[in-house]
Amino acid sequence: MRHWLKTGVLCWIAVLHSSMAVAQSPERVTFDPPLPAGAWISAVCPITGGVIAALTIPVEDHFNSPFRKEHYQLVEYKFAPGYGKLAHVRIIFQLPGADVGSASFDAKNKELWFSTAWDFGKNKATKYIQTYSLGLKEEKTVPLPFEHNQKGSHTAHPWISDNGEYLFFSSDRAGKSTAMDIYYCVKESSGWSAPLRLNDALNSAANELFPVFEKGNIHFASDMPGGAGGYDLYVATKESQWTEVRPMPEPYNSRGDDVQRVRLDDKRSYLCAGRNGQSDQLWLVTTAALHPEETVRFLVTCDGKPVTGVPFEVQHARTGARILTAMTDDEGVISLALAPEDLPIHLVPMGIAELYGDCLVMAPLSATGQPGKPLRKNDRGQFVFEFLGADRPDPLTTLPNPDTFELLTFRLEGQLLRVDGKPITGQEEVSIINESGRVQQTVTSGDDGKFVFDKVLPLESIGLRLEIGTEAIAISVTEGDRTTGLTVNGTEATYTREQNETSLNIMDENGTTLRIYTEDAYRLSHLYYNFGSSDLRPESDATLSDLATILIQNPDLSVVLAAHTDSRGSAEFNLKLSQQRAESTKKALVGRGVPDTKVSCIGYGESRPLNGCTDNIPCEEEDHALNRRTEIKLKQAKP
Repeated sequence: MRHWLKTGVLCWIAVLHSSMAVAQSPERVTFDPPLPAGAWISAVCPITGGVIAALTIPVEDHFNSPFRKEHYQLVEYKFAPGYGKLAHVRIIFQLPGADVGSASFDAKNKELWFSTAWDFGKNKATKYIQTYSLGLKEEKTVPLPFEHNQKGSHTAHPWISDNGEYLFFSSDRAGKSTAMDIYYCVKESSGWSAPLRLNDALNSAANELFPVFEKGNIHFASDMPGGAGGYDLYVATKESQWTEVRPMPEPYNSRGDDVQRVRLDDKRSYLCAGRNGQSDQLWLVTTAALHPEETVRFLVTCDGKPVTGVPFEVQHARTGARILTAMTDDEGVISLALAPEDLPIHLVPMGIAELYGDCLVMAPLSATGQPGKPLRKNDRGQFVFEFLGADRPDPLTTLPNPDTFELLTFRLEGQLLRVDGKPITGQEEVSIINESGRVQQTVTSGDDGKFVFDKVLPLESIGLRLEIGTEAIAISVTEGDRTTGLTVNGTEATYTREQNETSLNIMDENGTTLRIYTEDAYRLSHLYYNFGSSDLRPESDATLSDLATILIQNPDLSVVLAAHTDSRGSAEFNLKLSQQRAESTKKALVGRGVPDTKVSCIGYGESRPLNGCTDNIPCEEEDHALNRRTEIKLKQAKP
């Protein structure tokens, strides 16, 4: 058996953070009951509340232990409690004398994907590693072979995407390569597409193993020359379409074999590695935050009544990383212990929260228990908040979600500049403020000084505020193809939006004067259709009513509706569906009193994606969702 299939590695749980944290010494994870002597874990995959581990144990009996004498097992553990202790839940299956490789759980379809050198059809060990799926919805299901297993070659280390639509694996496909390369398949109506080999920037002449697909990036192990040890960990970024490959930093890579990295959240990752000659330990590497935690509270209601027992996942708003999960109490209040570096946050309803639909409303509570401005979910099902700190008069305020309260928004990009005109290096906070100086939104610039506000209300002027002590004396801002230079006075600057032949001053649905540009497209968030249909769902009523109000109270305006789909399904079907959806939206506006002559519509199908999610390209669900949209352009109505 090849050494990369019997790694004998030590598996760490790395708990990492930003520069605002200090790493502590590794702590040995304990097991209940203890692992058999000499047992080691080759790979893990996270599941809700725990992990599934590929476990190798010696051939001997262990009295009063849940482990059997077989060599290889897939075992489910739960955190008990936290991450420092793992409690045995069950043995999913066990095999005598045949390697069990990494596993990956498809939460959507309740399937476990894994690879092994055991032939379930012939009930014996074989020479080649093959991939299987095991349904977990029912007891005593039989593993099913992957349809693209290939005789005479290995098909190993499967990893399924979160949406269940892409399956990655390592293989030395006959006639393709003598080394292991990474391939992927796309889920189709009739099964899985033919395997597609990833590019040569990722697949070297060496072995590439243990692919992990996270947020569009591919993490993998390779023994390519130039690494720190035997096998090292690398990442291929989504932004480069996986053509930019870079090694992971310490502590991920060492002089030993580092074979798998699985991200849990912004602070925690699983790291499987063989180090210091050991192959039987699981470690917890923690980080200590430099800032003390503070408890912040939110009130969750539906139709004005507190909602109890609803779970939420708390995510970092800028990185999307999961911080923790929490549940509303008997008074509908959710309490969170958060450090400043955790903020701003997204709170995403989970589980039974789906029963409430768009009825859920969340408001921050002050120190005295007074609720702040309520907020509804955005188009991605998130509540978005920013914690300002105890030194402010109002310790907790909402980040207004323009798509919830305002129909029209635009994207504002910028860059912080020094006195010599060069970009500010290092991260700086940039905020949008209103006329009274209250913060409306906050983002952090990158190391190149650039920042982006995705959704800004198109007022005639926009106020910007920088951190105290910043070196920036100027800001370059870009809206569409229009770039403007701003001077920073103290810590603030004002962006006055250009008035030209394409600009119109209109009144929005709330009576606010906005400046829009006739060549710009505005996305209608909270416009929902039934799946595969042009029928508008009831949750769309507010958006339709707001747009109708704008068109009616601005008689000189007309609107062009443009509907788009994602790339899944045939191009012909998507084009037809998008046209039907645009026409359905027009009909709804006319039904609300908008003259028929003021509304035109067109469907583009999948032909105008906003990202690289075209046919057969693996993408996360959020990337597909970005392409599914209805946009409007507001024009001067013809007399």
